[in-house]
Amino acid sequence: MIKILGIIPAPNSGVSFYRSTGVLNEMHRQGVIHFDFMSGAIDWDMIGRYDIIFMERPYTKQHIETAARVIMLGKRLVVDYDDYLFGLQKDNPVYHEYNNVQIKKNMLFILNNAHAIICSTDYLKEKLKELTSVDHSRFYTVPNALNDYILAITEPAVQTGVMYRGSGTHKLDCESVKDALLNISRETPITFYGHCPDFIEQSMYEFTHIHWTGSITGYYGSLSQRLNSVMVV
Repeated sequence: MIKILGIIPAPNSGVSFYRSTGVLNEMHRQGVIHFDFMSGAIDWDMIGRYDIIFMERPYTKQHIETAARVIMLGKRLVVDYDDYLFGLQKDNPVYHEYNNVQIKKNMLFILNNAHAIICSTDYLKEKLKELTSVDHSRFYTVPNALNDYILAITEPAVQTGVMYRGSGTHKLDCESVKDALLNISRETPITFYGHCPDFIEQSMYEFTHIHWTGSITGYYGSLSQRLNSVMVV
């Protein structure tokens, strides 16, 4: 059985739910693989127990040091990226963290040395390929999917009205359809699940803002009970 160790910065985050622990835990439970995970640095004593070291969104100096040890010890390095971290917009909350020359060099080292790079979309895969000069057959697209082994998939009654679902990383997306959202708000109240744009909060129109801060499983449990006739995602 293949033994995998995941280096996961935030094992219970939304990204991990879609891209790492949420999936690999289930594969472990089914006996497909053996999977463990941790958040910190590892050395030869831990690396030696596994066939593959999996890293989610690696970008730090510590990630580089770990990756170099993995390669030196002859183990396979597999990494996953679900965002184009080389070109974040300035309104993104983590823009200043990734818009750093050394951080970009770190990610380029990973892309050029990992044995496999998993991407969430074909577009992202092609963008990352452009940054590397090595074998592009190492790039794979594995899209996010609906988790139906943890989440209870139901068919709630459809409610009238409009709901927007999105985080604060989509401010510019909302700005691009500002006039449309304001026009809709004149006719019917909009529920904003997550981020609510400033121009809506400052308007005279009725709206509902649900600011979710709990676990992702609770989030989906709540969202599944709020199926509106029009959903903006």
